[in-house]
Amino acid sequence: MPLRASRIASFVLAALILPAVARAQVLNGTIEQRTFVNPVTQQPAAFNIYLPAGYAGGTARYPVIYHLHGLGGNQGSHNALVPAAFEAALAAQAIGPVIIVFPSSYTDA
Repeated sequence: MPLRASRIASFVLAALILPAVARAQVLNGTIEQRTFVNPVTQQPAAFNIYLPAGYAGGTARYPVIYHLHGLGGNQGSHNALVPAAFEAALAAQAIGPVIIVFPSSYTDA
């Protein structure tokens, strides 16, 4: 199996097996709540952002994942499970560190 396919398979496996562990895991990174003024509506738009451990004093660049919550959710719907699952995958060396943005939608974006 090519290396890329192996990494993808590892990530999928980690995402399927580790949710229970991820729920109980204390995060190494941080989740921050932020807002900006939407240029179209001129209203505040809320979002949460997960920053990996080491982000705050470093100069490294990170890939960004935009996690869309789906109908009926909000920017805080998956803030516990998703970052913990990514940290578990990072610990399993299935992925590298990432930034995850949790935008809100339907009401303020």
